[in-house]
Amino acid sequence: MVVTQRAQSEISKGVSLRDSSDPDKRSQYWDVGLQYVQNSLDDLRTADKNDQRAYNKVESRRYVPAFDANAYLNTEANKSGLSIQFDKNGDEYFISQTNGEAAIPNFQFGKLS
Repeated sequence: MVVTQRAQSEISKGVSLRDSSDPDKRSQYWDVGLQYVQNSLDDLRTADKNDQRAYNKVESRRYVPAFDANAYLNTEANKSGLSIQFDKNGDEYFISQTNGEAAIPNFQFGKLS
């Protein structure tokens, strides 16, 4: 019962982000966040009804807001004086060196030190 109530609360958080009039809040909505919460309800639904331990193993999941990592990395690169360009497919970054070799490893593979 507690897992169901928490899941419904988290789902309503996601729906309120989706329906918000504030663009910043609306940008935090994504379908994957709701699906993540709903998967815990599927685990509860498919748990063995005769085994209490199966119910105890079902985790209560929170809605995880969307985060635009690409925009964040571009902002940090601009602060560091780097010029990051996308290729035509948008799959990978090309990094042009403007501030020396030491600044480039911070943005390779999307990791910050």
